[in-house]
Amino acid sequence: MRKFIGCDVLAVLNEIMRHHTESYREDFITDKEILTEAAEENDKFDKRFLWMSRPQGTHCLPEKEVLLKDTSANHTWRYYDEQSNDKIIAYAVEIDGFKDGVLKGDLYELDYHESANYVRNNAVPVVSVKLTYEDGKEISVPYENDWRMKLGDVHYGKREFIPDNEYDYNAAVTIAGADRKTARNYANWNLEKLKMEYGEDGQSAFSIHQLKSDEYRFSSYVSMRNKEYEPVVDDYEMIYTDELNGASLNDIYDRFNIDHPKDYVGYSLSVSDVIVLIKDGERTAYMVDSFGFKELPEFFSGAGGMQMQRDMEM
Repeated sequence: MRKFIGCDVLAVLNEIMRHHTESYREDFITDKEILTEAAEENDKFDKRFLWMSRPQGTHCLPEKEVLLKDTSANHTWRYYDEQSNDKIIAYAVEIDGFKDGVLKGDLYELDYHESANYVRNNAVPVVSVKLTYEDGKEISVPYENDWRMKLGDVHYGKREFIPDNEYDYNAAVTIAGADRKTARNYANWNLEKLKMEYGEDGQSAFSIHQLKSDEYRFSSYVSMRNKEYEPVVDDYEMIYTDELNGASLNDIYDRFNIDHPKDYVGYSLSVSDVIVLIKDGERTAYMVDSFGFKELPEFFSGAGGMQMQRDMEM
């Protein structure tokens, strides 16, 4: 998975959105407003969000509300995992603030399914809602699904959900942030690498993908097919990308066996790994096989893969 440290938050998220969101792109205007306003917050937890790009729109949700049961943010974050087959690109967003007019912060790619599971298992119930008026006056009301309707036409400046167990809630929020900061499998990315990954501007590049699961790792293509498995991109992690500079598949294989770049987070290139060549916006995938390389014309199509196997078994 990728992480963007100290990046131009809006530029990176916009680039991801452009390539993964086909309609309702205007949702991103709201996302920008939410993240821009968060730069003025003092509490670091008010600067943390969970963001998703899906085929029909985007969502930017306060992480601290996602981890509270029955809030709209909680329902929204879980919905697409429980009720949809949409491909979701998800990131945790941690805002630093503005520097020279640019909104800076850190982005951590998320496995959306794992994140939704974490939310399901760790979200804490809400007991009340604290409302703060512009004059500083505060009131608390019991939390119920229709709490807004019961208040009627009441205008307040700030709203805060109060969990019924402060200790469990703080633990859930803290662990979520700590886990992504200490994870070793994050590849360091930036806007230039992202554009390279998408093959923009006619740039020639390559990327390296390694299996997320041990199930077929180090298996030859024949061995995979004997088990009726076809490699697909969703089963792999992209762990590196760089300019091609005329390198051949053999050149790339030798380099990532003998002389790893310092920012390379994978293991030495081996059987079952996939090298993608990106030329003039076109991507061609080749699996490292027992002998040489096997072209994978279906790698990006989504046909096959572990999820399809599991669906057929059910």
